[in-house]
Amino acid sequence: MELMLVVVVPKKRDFVTVLLTVRTSKKEEDVESDGPRLNDKITSETVRLVSEEEHCIMTLKEALRRAKELKHDLVEVQRDAKPPVCKIVDYAHDKYKKDQVGKERAKAKRAEVTIRPEVKEIHFIPKIMRKFVQLLSTFLIVFIILSLGMMADAKKQCPYKIPISKKLSYCAATLCLADCKKQHGADASGSCSEEKGFCNCVANCKGSR
Repeated sequence: MELMLVVVVPKKRDFVTVLLTVRTSKKEEDVESDGPRLNDKITSETVRLVSEEEHCIMTLKEALRRAKELKHDLVEVQRDAKPPVCKIVDYAHDKYKKDQVGKERAKAKRAEVTIRPEVKEIHFIPKIMRKFVQLLSTFLIVFIILSLGMMADAKKQCPYKIPISKKLSYCAATLCLADCKKQHGADASGSCSEEKGFCNCVANCKGSR
């Protein structure tokens, strides 16, 4: 990192300009320190060149000459070593491969995130179905209880033997009485009281059919 002396001048505008220059140079240095140094960016006079054939110490100029002959780059892979360790590689091609691997990993990660909501939905549907079945069964139980209550009430009100389908209410008996009058005439109800004659008519109709 380069140290710069900031001189405060009477004009406030010039002072701000100097500060901006310092910040910009700091960002450029950070960008350079993120990746390995290549070719002329290497500052050491001697380097340790590592290859499949040999490991040897040589001058930076000699290492650059060999890299130029192979049409590759001289890459500083271990900066803190003494001397720094360098390799001759096709840096652009290697970087492209790494970028492709990173893209594939990111794509797989996005696909995994997309699938997760569907998995949650599969676990969520049975809960809804269980609630629906419970609610439906409750309604069915209430309906059966009410139906049995109506049948018991009709049986108490009309003790004669009438088909079960006609014991639910007096409306069914009224329909039967009208049908009985059509077949046996208007005298089918007899001279009984209204409630008793009503039931006797239904019983007589049943017996006459």
